[in-house]
Amino acid sequence: MPSKSGYIPTTFADFHNWFTKLNEYLVKKTSGSKPAWTHIPQKERDALNVACNEWKAVYEATLHSDSTFVPTKRRNAKKRAEQVIRPFVKRHIHYEEVTDEERNEIDVPNHSKSRSFKKRIDEAVDFTLVIDGLRKVHVHYKVLGAKGKAKPRNYDGVVIRWALLDAEPKSIEDLIHTATASRTPHTLLFSEGDRGKKLYVALAWKKGSLLGPWTNIQSTYVP
Repeated sequence: MPSKSGYIPTTFADFHNWFTKLNEYLVKKTSGSKPAWTHIPQKERDALNVACNEWKAVYEATLHSDSTFVPTKRRNAKKRAEQVIRPFVKRHIHYEEVTDEERNEIDVPNHSKSRSFKKRIDEAVDFTLVIDGLRKVHVHYKVLGAKGKAKPRNYDGVVIRWALLDAEPKSIEDLIHTATASRTPHTLLFSEGDRGKKLYVALAWKKGSLLGPWTNIQSTYVP
């Protein structure tokens, strides 16, 4: 059963089943060539999976133990797991890409403040990569279809994902570097050793915790 003050089950057995279900659901939603959820960084998915495996190891090792330390071991393991779960749920499950129905499936409540989660960014980004000087690539961006270069009102700017790769990226996840820009153009700076390498870039508008749709990935060479 969940506690009166939260959604995480209080008993060890219920917590074990709930956490296992959450982790398996996350894997299902973020796997495949066209995953249903694309907003969760790989490193945070990995962190939740590690926390789940660590909890399982403690819980399953103590199932048939008569040690008086079993409750303490489980409490400590559950506490460590919750330190990963709570910020993960706040950032990625209470998020506009996740529907109320999906939260219901994993027994995470739809809070009244979720009105803000229904807001979404529909504007797309139009951008060009401009070479002007050695080891510099300028990213010029604006709202797709707009005449001016102003960012949408109350938006933070854009998130720029980029990487220097030997082969064409298969998805946005392959663009491992991230930058946030509030004014156009944004300049990406590189080292002498990067010259001649192929740069891949994609952008999305940012407003608070919300991200708009990602652009197609563009490329150029570092001058």
